[in-house]
Amino acid sequence: MVQDTTALRKRWLALAQRLTVADGVAERWWRELSDRYSEPGRYYHTLDHLRELLVLSDAHAREIEERDALELAIWFHDIVYASRPTHTHPHPIPQPIPHTHTHTRSLSFSSY
Repeated sequence: MVQDTTALRKRWLALAQRLTVADGVAERWWRELSDRYSEPGRYYHTLDHLRELLVLSDAHAREIEERDALELAIWFHDIVYASRPTHTHPHPIPQPIPHTHTHTRSLSFSSY
């Protein structure tokens, strides 16, 4: 598990700045992202997983046209995670959480 989240936080804030997200909003979302991906019971979609995907993205940077869009997708690809293993699927299956749609409206991008 990621012990020091400093590099991830810097990476998130740099992306938010490129996307012209207000500093306070970016910090609030960092806390949300960090808290969500650190939730107990997460089997795979953790801060370590985000770090691994960002490293992979960097390794293929020349091949990626919309790097900021991909990076944003990496950060949010599994922020909502309500695990419920079943007898046919032994690993937790992500389930939607209704309040997330309302919560994500606060993330505004002036350039989009």
